[in-house]
Amino acid sequence: MFDALTIAAVVDELNSHLIGAKVQHIAHIDQLTLAFELYMPPRRKWLVISADHTLARVVVHDERVGVDPERVTPLLLLLRKYVRGGRIVSVSQPRYERILRVSIAKRLNPHNADDAEPEATDNPTLELTYSELVVEIMGRRSNVILLDEHGRIREAIKRVTPDMSRVRVVLPGRPYTLPPAQDKLEPSGASLNDLLHDAVLSDERVDRWLVGRFRAISPQLAREIVFRAGLDPSVPARTIQPFDAERIIAALDEVFRTVETAQWQPMTYVLPNGSAIAAPIRLLSVEDTPGMVAIPQHTLSAAVVAALRHESSLAPGDISRHAARRDRLVEEIEHHLDRTVQRIRSLEEQRELAAEADTWRLMGEAIYAAMGSLRTGMSEFSAFDGTVVPLDPHLSPSENAARYFERYRKARAATENVPERIAEASLQREYLQQLLLMARQAQSYDEIESVRYEWQA
Repeated sequence: MFDALTIAAVVDELNSHLIGAKVQHIAHIDQLTLAFELYMPPRRKWLVISADHTLARVVVHDERVGVDPERVTPLLLLLRKYVRGGRIVSVSQPRYERILRVSIAKRLNPHNADDAEPEATDNPTLELTYSELVVEIMGRRSNVILLDEHGRIREAIKRVTPDMSRVRVVLPGRPYTLPPAQDKLEPSGASLNDLLHDAVLSDERVDRWLVGRFRAISPQLAREIVFRAGLDPSVPARTIQPFDAERIIAALDEVFRTVETAQWQPMTYVLPNGSAIAAPIRLLSVEDTPGMVAIPQHTLSAAVVAALRHESSLAPGDISRHAARRDRLVEEIEHHLDRTVQRIRSLEEQRELAAEADTWRLMGEAIYAAMGSLRTGMSEFSAFDGTVVPLDPHLSPSENAARYFERYRKARAATENVPERIAEASLQREYLQQLLLMARQAQSYDEIESVRYEWQA
């Protein structure tokens, strides 16, 4: 839903309506989603920012959103310290990137500067402290990152360690860098020769080829561009002719000219299959679908909220009402279920060791039986029954035998009562799986608390 064109529309919306807004309150909705209560006289608005891998978004709500007051994270504490009480001074987007940057200015009382949540003040004699909130909407790599005035990372909603990524580390104290640039054409600068030279080498469908060759082109936007160019999206890119390429360039220019003119046409579309999507411009390819419903909106945020409400089939005041409480309970149960599964896996490995224990005992006994023919330096020998017994050439025969008996002893000791422990853990796993299903299906407050009572009993 949030491609680079959509983010450009969000940037224009926030710059038009939220510059100067004061950040009154910040809280989590869930682990990856934050809500900022903003005061812009004469009304309040709620800015929701999420790095959820399936629904990363930046949306302005006119109505209060449900939050989880019990969820406190390192990022939230730093946001309360450096952002709460401040004012939004600018919103920007790196060209054609799925990144939104919000700059916040806050005057801090120097006597409280070292506190966890220093007092904000409007005293004009105090120096402004600037922070920047970077929202990266990139599927599973989505993130929300707080920067200081020098561009260094204060905290992120998802930390990325060197073990997780050699290319780009996201940790406190590190300088912030943009994600690696993609080797793609810019949609507003493509020439006829660029298109034809690249397309002739590709067997991909033309819509998928557009996604892979141009920056800022999402699959939905590619289908729209192909539709406006009057082409069949399923034809191979190598089959397009010069006049086809000219129409593609014209469609690209028509769509992305909106970024410069800011002539957005926010829409919510309800599709025949019951799903809903939001868009910053009219999607003629969608409007060509029989049975769809097109709903013009006054802002992109309104379009997104309408689509989400339709998807959830909830009344406006019920969205996320108890979701935070349920999600926290689900996380707790999932954590214990994961630990139980790991314990079962470990016990099963121990059971396999028990099966090998007798082999180690027999090898130790075989060494003692053949002691007279063995010497230090041998790497193996054949026992009387033909079994090949490996030896450590650096150890004497008696030391090799002792080593096998020690492995046998440890394996037997480690596997005592293993079958009973596996059975007990398996019952616990089944119980947690059932409880997790109940938690995920719980909707009302009473249903959620009933599962919690069972969980904590």
